[in-house]
Amino acid sequence: MITLNLTPELERHLTAYAKYKQQPVEDVLNDLVPKLPEEKAVSPIDEDEDDWNAAPLYETLSEEEFEKYMDELAEMGRGWGSLPNSAFDRETLYEKRI
Repeated sequence: MITLNLTPELERHLTAYAKYKQQPVEDVLNDLVPKLPEEKAVSPIDEDEDDWNAAPLYETLSEEEFEKYMDELAEMGRGWGSLPNSAFDRETLYEKRI
């Protein structure tokens, strides 16, 4: 057993993600931890570093992982509502430039 001292923001994020997944926090962590790299630490990308050369997800994930990722991405947008068609009119998009 491990006790974690999380920042309030990280705790809220983890709790919200567990709620989204409809799983206890412990189960979410048990799913995530095995996916962490084992041999070497991964450093975050420097803010100045250009990451445009990274391989796209569809090349790095299996088909099942990619489908799951896309489903989760779509689920995140549910309930946001939709924009009216007028939001995409040329006049609306360029109203400050015309």
